[in-house]
Amino acid sequence: MTAAYRALPPNKIPDATPQPNVLQRAGGAIGTVVLTVVLDHQLRHRLTPAGQGDGFGTTFLWVLAITIAAAIPTIVLAHTERRVLRRAHASKLEEAADTGH
Repeated sequence: MTAAYRALPPNKIPDATPQPNVLQRAGGAIGTVVLTVVLDHQLRHRLTPAGQGDGFGTTFLWVLAITIAAAIPTIVLAHTERRVLRRAHASKLEEAADTGH
């Protein structure tokens, strides 16, 4: 979110704020539905308490997989943003050195 807002001029931020909010709400609802369907499927076929516990375990593995899948682009974005900021900072230092300041 910070990277997205940083790329916008300050007068455009109020116009851009609703889009991430809608995406977060829709993504949360869709994720809840997907995991509910997975859990329901797991519990329907397991009638014993041990089987149902295993069904919950399988569902939690789905949660872990989704979390990892979401974390990968986040890590890539953070790494890319840091690299861009370092280059911009180095460029400013070179410019300042060239002008004698």
